[in-house]
Amino acid sequence: MFLIRFEVLGLKGAFYHTLLNLGLLVALYNAHGKLLVNTFFESKRFGLFILGSIVLMAIYLSIRLTVINPFLESYYPENYILRNERVWIFLSVLSFLVIIFSTLVHLLENRYKKERINQLLIQEQQAAQLQFLKAQINPHFLFNTLNNIYSLSIAQSTKTPQMVLQLSQLLRYVIYESQNKKVSLSGELTQIEKYIELFQLKHEKPVNIELEKEGAINGQNIEPMMLIPLVENALKHCDFDSNEKAYAKIKIRTEGDAIYFHTINSKNNSNQQKDEVGGIGLKNIKKRLELSYPDQHELVFNDLEETFEVRLRVNKMT
Repeated sequence: MFLIRFEVLGLKGAFYHTLLNLGLLVALYNAHGKLLVNTFFESKRFGLFILGSIVLMAIYLSIRLTVINPFLESYYPENYILRNERVWIFLSVLSFLVIIFSTLVHLLENRYKKERINQLLIQEQQAAQLQFLKAQINPHFLFNTLNNIYSLSIAQSTKTPQMVLQLSQLLRYVIYESQNKKVSLSGELTQIEKYIELFQLKHEKPVNIELEKEGAINGQNIEPMMLIPLVENALKHCDFDSNEKAYAKIKIRTEGDAIYFHTINSKNNSNQQKDEVGGIGLKNIKKRLELSYPDQHELVFNDLEETFEVRLRVNKMT
């Protein structure tokens, strides 16, 4: 606009023409968007919105035709009039287009802001829910382990002090590391090994528990306390007390940025002393996976007559 008017009006006239015209259009754009769109259109008071738009157009045309154009005529060639019918029609169409553009842009901006706020609220709610689920694991884990220690203390077992020591080491991980968003996969596996050692101490003879690792364990990260409850479930519901051939097999395998975790244990359905297979631990893990790895995981339970199996796959672990 400045260059077009420069040849006719010169530097000073072109400057005033550009400054005044653009300034008034910017004022119209902002006033319409912030006052009318945000105040009336968003609250569905469309009558006031249309009336306000007409008033703003009238104010724009009045200022343009009675103030700005007479001032700019002094820079145009002699007898050049900026207040004729053609100019009035042009300015009416221009102001109408600015109002339409202002409406669309501010509506899009408002929708984006609302969507952004909704996303932040959802993230905050998910974070709070995830933290609650993590906290839920701690008493559940502690309750099961203390039961084992209590049984040994009743029998005055010499293993009781060692179990208390092992438990204290595990609890440091459960309490402190579980507050982090991610922990190393190798660290989670170390705690699994400690838990297996702790579980073995409650039996007079070692029971059949196998832990197999495959792939690159180091360098991978995972949600804390994601795998330990699966191991806890397999050992707790295994029929070690009633079956000499009882077993629990745990296998972890990494492939690229994915982790595959598998547990299978023998079980005796006639044993009614233990709570329902799966219990709070597996339900908790299922909810946490849905929050932390949406569309990036698969959790499968196979509850057969003599065995219970859990298969977990999680992508994007790094």
